Amino acid sequence: MDFSTAIAGLWIIAGALSISLFFRFPRIWSSIALGFILIPCGEIILLNGSVLPRLENNYILTLGHVLGMVAMLAISSGIHEYYIFTRSLDCIENRPNIVVLVIATLLGSMLFLVVNPHPDEAVRDAIRIAENTIWICLSLININLLRKIYLTLKDAPIAGAFRAFLVLFLGFLLWKGSQLYMDVYQLKQIKGLYAMHYQIMAWVHLFGGVVSSLSAVFIVLYLKKVMR
Repeated sequence: MDFSTAIAGLWIIAGALSISLFFRFPRIWSSIALGFILIPCGEIILLNGSVLPRLENNYILTLGHVLGMVAMLAISSGIHEYYIFTRSLDCIENRPNIVVLVIATLLGSMLFLVVNPHPDEAVRDAIRIAENTIWICLSLININLLRKIYLTLKDAPIAGAFRAFLVLFLGFLLWKGSQLYMDVYQLKQIKGLYAMHYQIMAWVHLFGGVVSSLSAVFIVLYLKKVMR
C-alpha cells in the first residue's frame, strides 16, 4: 500500500465518522460533515487502478475532481456559517437544503460533462487545475476565518477543534498546492530534466495529504468527544 492509498483510507475513516456528525450533531456542522463525506468519494475514484479496477471512462475520473470541488465548497460554507454564528448566534443552515443543493450541484456538473465533448487527458488536467485552485483560494480564506473564530472561542472546550481545522487547511495548501505546481509546470512530463523539483513536490503532496487526512479524523473524533 502506498501513501496515496493510506491518505484515501484515512479520508474514508473521516468520512464514515462524519455520517453521525451530519445526522446527530447541531445542524451548523452539516456542511462540514457533508464535505468530509464527499472527499473520500472523490479520492477513491482518483485512486485509479490502486484499489479499484482500472477506470477507462474519463467521465467517471473527471467526476472525482468535481466531487473534490463540491466537497471543498461545502466545507467552506460550513466554516463561513460558523463564523457568522460566533458573531450573531444565528444559524441559518438547514440539512435538507444542504443535501438538495449539493445533489443539484453534482447533477449539474455531470450534465455539463455529458453535453460537452468527451473529456480527454487535457480536459482532465484543466479540471484538476481548476479544482486545486479552488481548494487553495478557499483554504486561504478559511484560515483567516478560523483564526477569527478561534480568537473568539479560545477559552471554550471546542477551541481545540478549530486549532485542528487550521492544521487541516494548512495541510490542504500543501496537498493541493504542490499538485497545482506540478500540473502548471507539467513536472510529470519533464521530470527527467527537473527530477529534484518533481521529487520535492511529490513528497510535499504526500505530506500535505497525510496531515490533512489525519487532521480530519482528529477533528471528527474531537467534536464527538466535546459535544456528546
